[in-house]
Amino acid sequence: MLFRSYGLTLAAETKNGSVIVAESCSQPRADENDSTVITIPEELAKEAVYKLLDEIYKVKLYKLIRFLNNKSFTGRCSRFLWTGFDI
Repeated sequence: MLFRSYGLTLAAETKNGSVIVAESCSQPRADENDSTVITIPEELAKEAVYKLLDEIYKVKLYKLIRFLNNKSFTGRCSRFLWTGFDI
């Protein structure tokens, strides 16, 4: 049995040459009588774009937090600590 599905991979390159990638795939249908929702190509593309933007946001946030951790602050807290972020 042949499963028909398709996917999309998007990539963005940063100024320093790093590549950020996101992908999205359609849901295959087993046969013509299958009640699985058909994936519309435009919706698949939108999902892939949102995933790529989310990955870019995570990288930017990670860099900002790393920058803030390397700075000295005056006041009650001398360092900004982030423990819930993993890249």
